[in-house]
Amino acid sequence: LLFSLRYSLQNHSPKSSKFKFQSFIMNYQNIFNRDFFPTPREVFEQMTMGETLADAVVLEPSAGSGNIINYCMEQGARYAKACEINDTLRQSLVNKCCVIASDFFTVRPERITDVTYIIMNPPFTTAAKHVLHAWEIAPQGSTILTVYPTSHFKRCDTMEKKVKELVELFGSREDIGDAFNQGTAERRTDAEVSILRLYKPSEKMEDFEHL
Repeated sequence: LLFSLRYSLQNHSPKSSKFKFQSFIMNYQNIFNRDFFPTPREVFEQMTMGETLADAVVLEPSAGSGNIINYCMEQGARYAKACEINDTLRQSLVNKCCVIASDFFTVRPERITDVTYIIMNPPFTTAAKHVLHAWEIAPQGSTILTVYPTSHFKRCDTMEKKVKELVELFGSREDIGDAFNQGTAERRTDAEVSILRLYKPSEKMEDFEHL
């Protein structure tokens, strides 16, 4: 990326170069916003402990730079689908997986009937919304594995209550502390996180349709 910028500045007029530099800075700031924290390998390994990804079909709803996609393919996933809202990051994913949408919240169940795992590290500011939409569209019998901000479990708003209920009824929660401030974390934060594992029943359960 820096090499490309240097080349552009050397081969364009000052006015054009200034515009390109401003565009580069704006895009850089857009990528590295407060919610962009690439998933460290250690966190992924904790998320998938006990799971079998060989021949799995994976959806990554907020794929970022593609760390989770890379890890899944290394573990033998058949193929992966992804969503990513940032234009530059989304373009970087096209050779790694099938990009099905920019906005995860536009994805409907019929687009992911083949998916066996939804694995994600969603933006913390919209984590609950991501989990609830993932549950809504996930195929029956599939598994959702997600990083989740531990502090959100202290909240009492409607979305957070629904997430807590899902965990209690269909899965588990594992607190892993400040895992993004250790090991191979590319961008660090001391925010404490949890891993949520949700298992969608193989058969429709009418009693829980409200979730």
